[in-house]
Amino acid sequence: MKENQHYPGVSTFRRDEQNNIYLCTQAYFGPGDDYCVPWHLFDLLPSGSINVQTKMKLNNQSSYQLTNNIAIGVRDYDNAIAFYQEVLGMKVEQTFENETKFTISGTNFFIESTGERIVHFEFAVEDIETTKYLLLEKGCQITKEYSPKSVMVEDPFGMNFHLFESIK
Repeated sequence: MKENQHYPGVSTFRRDEQNNIYLCTQAYFGPGDDYCVPWHLFDLLPSGSINVQTKMKLNNQSSYQLTNNIAIGVRDYDNAIAFYQEVLGMKVEQTFENETKFTISGTNFFIESTGERIVHFEFAVEDIETTKYLLLEKGCQITKEYSPKSVMVEDPFGMNFHLFESIK
């Protein structure tokens, strides 16, 4: 990607009575978005998009690739599911024993029955060992290891995020 080159997308604006213009929302066109037709076709395959690999990074400024996954832990799981579905209009994609996956605006939103309020997002990296070493040096803690290539991290400021090694 060349400097000052932008990805295509869509933005919506509104104008108030004083003719001030405000950005309401924006979305890029690319893997996992609501507009990219091929990505939805992968849902028709038995394996979904599990083994699909994109050739281009969306973020060339950092080795951390922010994914479109957000997870929150809640105390009242059943009422939280109803709220996000009925009030906020999120679409239920999958339901597991203690987790429900919603989608909205190209983002996967996971509600987890944790008994406590937590929020985390997710980064993909190419080399998890090097990245873990750097993060630990900078004051982060590994709070859970799902596999050698997938861990939960708490940064020095209390925010949690999932870190995993992307398939090369």
